[in-house]
Amino acid sequence: MTFPTTHTHYACHRLIDQHGTLYPASMIRVDTLTHSVLKVTLFDYTEQPFTQWVGGTILLADHRQPPLQPGHTLAEYIPQDLSPTSTLAAWHTPLTDLYSPLPAPLVRMM
Repeated sequence: MTFPTTHTHYACHRLIDQHGTLYPASMIRVDTLTHSVLKVTLFDYTEQPFTQWVGGTILLADHRQPPLQPGHTLAEYIPQDLSPTSTLAAWHTPLTDLYSPLPAPLVRMM
């Protein structure tokens, strides 16, 4: 008997964690039921099975609302530091430039 997978993996060019730390290419595991981030690792540039490359930047932030709105920059998020009890969600933008305004709302990774 096989059980359905309850998580999915994404890889991106840059990741900004809940403390505002910027990382190079990274991978995240997201629970598909709760949409919360389960694990974060640096991308080691080897192909990982069942990992979807989304590129751009993923921000780890509170799950209730996007951390930035269109017109804001990724650099504005770097000084953030969420409480350690926050449930984290992954928010995606195709941008990698920290100083370009977001052209569209961030998309929550499911």
